[in-house]
Amino acid sequence: MNRPLFILLLATSLLARIVLIPNPGFEADVSFWKSWGLATLDLGVIKGLPLTNFNYPTPFAYFLGFMVWIYSLFADPHNFNEFWQNTNLLFLIIAKAFPIIADFGIAAVFLYIGKHTKKLGFPSLNPASPAGRSTLYPLLSLIYLLSPISLIDGALWGQIDSVGVLIFLCALLSALKKQPFVAGLIFMIAMMTKLQNMVYGPIFFLFVWQFAGFTGLARAAFGALTGFVGLNIEFILARQSWRVLASITSNYDYFPWLSLNAYNPWWIFSGAHGQEISDKVAAIGILNAKTVGILAFSSFYLFAILHQLLRNTKTYLSNYSAAAKLLTIDQTQVAIKRFLESLIIVNAAFFLFQTQSHERYAFPLSIFLLLWAPFFITI
Repeated sequence: MNRPLFILLLATSLLARIVLIPNPGFEADVSFWKSWGLATLDLGVIKGLPLTNFNYPTPFAYFLGFMVWIYSLFADPHNFNEFWQNTNLLFLIIAKAFPIIADFGIAAVFLYIGKHTKKLGFPSLNPASPAGRSTLYPLLSLIYLLSPISLIDGALWGQIDSVGVLIFLCALLSALKKQPFVAGLIFMIAMMTKLQNMVYGPIFFLFVWQFAGFTGLARAAFGALTGFVGLNIEFILARQSWRVLASITSNYDYFPWLSLNAYNPWWIFSGAHGQEISDKVAAIGILNAKTVGILAFSSFYLFAILHQLLRNTKTYLSNYSAAAKLLTIDQTQVAIKRFLESLIIVNAAFFLFQTQSHERYAFPLSIFLLLWAPFFITI
């Protein structure tokens, strides 16, 4: 790709985000960031969180406390009228800086993959042409950065979905680089940052097993355990492990509605009143909507696992001795392609069939589909 053109479009994507920063964003969540972050900064996570309606994974409180701490370097977060204004530009800049930086981090992941396609197992647009390697992945990075999805979610709404996806992609890169312990550790950080990453856990660790063998799987599991304990050590030492588990499970029925502005089949089922009808309403026979959604999601999840497992396992196991050997380039590309397809199936099913779904739950699809695109073009 023409370098000046790439830089111009990159600058355009940054300018578009800067223009959107003053917008109050998704005001309810931005207010939660302020409340939870201020409680953490003033009282710490052990004493502060019980005084709020905090419903994210416990380590996320440190992230929000850090956000308010940065704010405190420039202004007083205890100045009620100023701090709690929905147009508080300083806080909007700080809060939105994280997803904006993550957006460019995701773009950097595309560029990194493009620079190391052979090492990581990703295809080039044309394996025989260096120009293919220099064009495809920069193009994918620009498509993401200029996408309305990425602009709206982070720079406009102030949501942190891109932060969670970026960390998850770092876990994937670690797995591809045969660093299973690091991959498991980073995956746990991703899950403790954005809980929706939990749904990728089974297929991610299945991929690690297929890619690095049982030894690699054990190392990844130990890495995840290390990350979980390390991120929650303050609660464990305070004998409040129950709060950690509650933060992971409490969202299961936190908003018991058919749909939370996710335009999925449940929104249609509700007649465009998804936030006014309980998901315990009968949907099919005696089964309520929530149960039907779980069954549908589980069915697609099983399909994704079988799709990833049955088409690849024999090939992988034939390449293992006591320790995993290197797969051929073609086998590696097929493995990654199947894994990305599993991610796409699971994420789409989670958004489409689960009740209580936010519109943002489909955000990772905009990235997974772009990662999958080179395989669709070349394989």
